[in-house]
Amino acid sequence: MFDLSKLRNVALVGQAGGGKTSLAEAMAFVSGGTTRLGDTASGNTLFDYLEDEKERLQSLSTAFYPVEHRGHRITVADCPGAMDFFYEAKSILRGVDIAIGVISAVDGLVVGTSKPMEWASELGKARAFFINRMGAEGADFNKSVKELGDLYSGITPLRLPIGEGASFKGVINLLKMKAFIKDASGNIVEQDVPAELADLAQEAHNALVENVAVSDEELMNRYLEEGELPYDLLTEALRAAISRGEVIPVLCGSSKDLIGVASLIDSIVDIFPAPMNMEPQKGTLHGGEAVVDSKTDGLPAAFVIKISIDQFLGKLSVVRVFSGVFKPEMQVYNSSRGEKQKAGNCYLIKGKEMVQVDSLSAGEIGAIAKLDSTHTGDTLATEAAPVIMTPVDFPKAVVFLAITPKTKNDEARLSTGLQRLSEEDPLFHWTRDPETHETVASGMGQLHVDIMLGRLAKRFNTQVETHKPEIAYKETIKGRAEVQGRHKKQSGGRGQFGDTWLRLEPMPRGGGFEFVDGVVGGSVPNNFIPAVEKGLLEAMEKGALAGFPAVDMKITLYDGSYHNVDSSEMAFKIAASIGYKKGIQLAQPILLEPMYDLEVEVPTQYMGDIMGDLSSKRGRITSTDQKGKNSIIRAKIPLEEIASYSPELNSLTAGQGLFSMTFSHYDEVPPDRAIKIVEARKHLIAEEVA
Repeated sequence: MFDLSKLRNVALVGQAGGGKTSLAEAMAFVSGGTTRLGDTASGNTLFDYLEDEKERLQSLSTAFYPVEHRGHRITVADCPGAMDFFYEAKSILRGVDIAIGVISAVDGLVVGTSKPMEWASELGKARAFFINRMGAEGADFNKSVKELGDLYSGITPLRLPIGEGASFKGVINLLKMKAFIKDASGNIVEQDVPAELADLAQEAHNALVENVAVSDEELMNRYLEEGELPYDLLTEALRAAISRGEVIPVLCGSSKDLIGVASLIDSIVDIFPAPMNMEPQKGTLHGGEAVVDSKTDGLPAAFVIKISIDQFLGKLSVVRVFSGVFKPEMQVYNSSRGEKQKAGNCYLIKGKEMVQVDSLSAGEIGAIAKLDSTHTGDTLATEAAPVIMTPVDFPKAVVFLAITPKTKNDEARLSTGLQRLSEEDPLFHWTRDPETHETVASGMGQLHVDIMLGRLAKRFNTQVETHKPEIAYKETIKGRAEVQGRHKKQSGGRGQFGDTWLRLEPMPRGGGFEFVDGVVGGSVPNNFIPAVEKGLLEAMEKGALAGFPAVDMKITLYDGSYHNVDSSEMAFKIAASIGYKKGIQLAQPILLEPMYDLEVEVPTQYMGDIMGDLSSKRGRITSTDQKGKNSIIRAKIPLEEIASYSPELNSLTAGQGLFSMTFSHYDEVPPDRAIKIVEARKHLIAEEVA
């Protein structure tokens, strides 16, 4: 059981290009966790070990590695930065105490970094920034700090760079007022602050102390009296301020050159919060509110932050233990699903290696085997105290692909493979569309879905063909019509007779279908009226224009006639269907298309291009907002126009745009577009009949 006070759980988050994986790799190397410094470009890192990560030279899934330093264990979670995959950080952040936004000193803060830092703030996690790539051409520390200060309160540099770009050679620790410089032999050596930077460093040190002191009245009084604070008192006060989110520390360095990396690790140990320094987790217990304190002697409670499928160990539930101890073979209660499960072995995660351990205790991140019905976002506890922690609120999918198995063998394996992949990645979904009868795979971007279908082929030996899903159009009417639907058939013996008079009227959009029994005087006997409604419902499964389902109309049965012998339920069903088909043609039928609420967040320099593009796609801009150097554009737009928006947005914004979309309502298709859809649909219907 590891000492709770000596545990640190850190997530490296941010958009691709900031150097998260190279920083994580450097942390493992500098701490002695590995003797080989992996390189992303060479595909030999501890963190990017999946085959598709090596092929694409980018992180596609969160990897974990424990960094040991001065008797402390720092579990580093390297979250993917590719825009299609970085939403996984929403779950991973639930399991850590500190989110470190890794940004490029050249590019500054980008949307793919600011978003996960927002999530961290919402979750009450401590936050920090590491300005990486200080040795790159165009690096600008002050510009990056200003951008951070414009967006976040409490931004406080803990380091200053010594030089920038080609001249970058070290960092100044503003707490210790010492410089750490790379010498000619490549070693990082502690020195006095260079004379030419002494005044600047002292000014930054004073600002740091003031930012910390202002959070505590007693501390502020002592600082005003003495003009300085003792190092031990300063670090403890800083840890508390970081835990509360009042101070967001900023560090800097170059993971490529190993400058500032050891200094970062020292700060994580010295001033970043341990699990018990953070606010307890909130949840529910027996319908009431509950809190889960980080303590090893409490009742077991853990949150599942990720599901991983190991080639040899099977399904592994990656958990953050918040309270108590979990051991192999113990009885676990999945509070989220109300199920008892028996735990398998427990593991500490070291990249792709699983190290078996005797237990996982409060504050630790590890994996538990054999919890087959457990999913990301579930809470594991005990039946005696089935606490449930708030599940992860993942965004909805934005890219959809219809998939068809290539062979019958592929068809037999398809649902099993898709189910396992969706368990492993809660952002990947699949469904059988009841209206189009297509199997549709969906995810957070084109790359995301492509990667998952690639895994379907490699892991489950299931090949599929893909195509753009059919849009689920609907049909309705704009006018009124009164028609007779009459069915009479006589061919010897008992005949068939049903006679209905129907009134068709439009309903408000989203109103669905309303059937009204308006018969008076028994012209249609009561026992046949349900058959009329059933006949209408079946007939409405196909509209008059292109065979799409009909919606939003009221149909009143207001008259009719019957025959004592020949009338039947079937005859009235057929009569109602005949009347509907005649009436809908006379009531100005129109085509409806699904409209979506679209929200796009992009760097402001792309705002004009995005708005112009959305307008060209029949989108209606509803509002715009500014957030730092990013713009948020909201619009209502037809699904047809954004069915493949992910690669288009990437192209327009050099991969720096984010978007989300949610269904809004159905709206009328413009007449010129409706004609094309109807013509294409008639052609397809003709082929089906043939």
